[in-house]
Amino acid sequence: MKRLISYVDKTLFVLEAVTIVVCGVGILAALFYGALARYLLHVPFPEEPELTWFFHTWLVFMGVSMVCRGLGDHPYVGILRDRRGRLYKRFIWFLSIVYAIIMIYSNLSFYDVYKLQKTIILGLPMYTFYLAMLLGLFFMIVRYVIKAITLDGGSR
Repeated sequence: MKRLISYVDKTLFVLEAVTIVVCGVGILAALFYGALARYLLHVPFPEEPELTWFFHTWLVFMGVSMVCRGLGDHPYVGILRDRRGRLYKRFIWFLSIVYAIIMIYSNLSFYDVYKLQKTIILGLPMYTFYLAMLLGLFFMIVRYVIKAITLDGGSR
């Protein structure tokens, strides 16, 4: 069981880390080129807001999942955590899982609408933005389940 949990954890970490690096570099490149185009080349770069929005969306949802892995205290306040026990942690993780499931369900119920919509300038399908939310929330659920399982024994 520990090997499976460790494998899942490492796989999620690699997926999150690669996505975060690519999105961070993408945001920086889009903003840098936008500044060059605007102030040195004096040409418009209308794609800049959509590109940065796309990269930022993926960066946020993958980053939230990674924070849940690394810090271990993301969904609850540190002062309360120090005074409460395992039951409190499990309860907060359970609430977080329920919230993530509700968000995933509400996101999936509008998939047909997202499938038809596109961004104005680049024509990116809107479901690519909402896919970041789905994956990020799913990864968070997996992280919370791993935390709940390893709370007593610990696999790291």
